[in-house]
Amino acid sequence: EVFEEEAQDEFAEYFSRVKSAKIMITTRPRPSGVLFNFISDLMSLFPNSYFYKRGSYALTDICKWAHNKKFTHLMVLGEKKKNCNQLLLGHL
Repeated sequence: EVFEEEAQDEFAEYFSRVKSAKIMITTRPRPSGVLFNFISDLMSLFPNSYFYKRGSYALTDICKWAHNKKFTHLMVLGEKKKNCNQLLLGHL
């Protein structure tokens, strides 16, 4: 019974290595330079991750663009007083 549930899990393809994750990393609008050090660390930690500047785009537009470019996950980082304090992770 447990094996059947695991096979139907939406992330089963990733755990069985049938499909690999492609992660898009972006930030809140106008990030500080400190946040880019953290982004660099994330990119070395997660293979197949890419950083794109947020600019003035709405989050819905970014999600649509990332989905069209075959990204599987979206990370949006936020900060307060030059410290990263937010991480929004979405499965596309």
